[in-house]
Amino acid sequence: MTLRARSCKRLAQIQHSHLAAVDQQIAMFSSQGRQMAQNQIFPASLANALAGLALTAALAGCAGGPAGESYSGPTSLPEIRAQNGLSPLSSDAELTKAAAYQAASMAKSGAMNHTTRAGGSFGKRMAGVETGGGAAENIAYGALGTDELFRRWMNSPPHRRNILNATYTRYGLASAPAADGKRRYWALVLAR
Repeated sequence: MTLRARSCKRLAQIQHSHLAAVDQQIAMFSSQGRQMAQNQIFPASLANALAGLALTAALAGCAGGPAGESYSGPTSLPEIRAQNGLSPLSSDAELTKAAAYQAASMAKSGAMNHTTRAGGSFGKRMAGVETGGGAAENIAYGALGTDELFRRWMNSPPHRRNILNATYTRYGLASAPAADGKRRYWALVLAR
């Protein structure tokens, strides 16, 4: 691993720790209610915000995200799986329908989110879908073709983990146009 990659990895670890500390602080402030004086909350909040911005700016120079290495391999689902020694996935009509619902729901609301207003959480939406005991969802937004879409997902550790999960055997992929007509909301649903 190069020095740059090690540095980026360490920055990502620091950012993760920082975000966990901020989450704890927010929980503490929430549990104490509004009784804390503003002069006690504001300096800590400002310091945390500035530290978070500095970490984010430093990580911006790390192509490929926290691992510090950019994905430059195949950009289609079958090629990605084959390159990683995994069996191909079968396109599944039921999973494609679930992905299409999610993409359309995000486009309608104008927001990228795993939880929809109408269908609830991913788990709730998948309750009526045969998943073989396991499923995952990747979502994306932007003026992306499938090559760039899969490149971005492969550069993101959680999304990459979903795509390379050896237990998944089926998938559904769909997109829906955003209101501006230039960008799309994407959803990939994977299941056993």
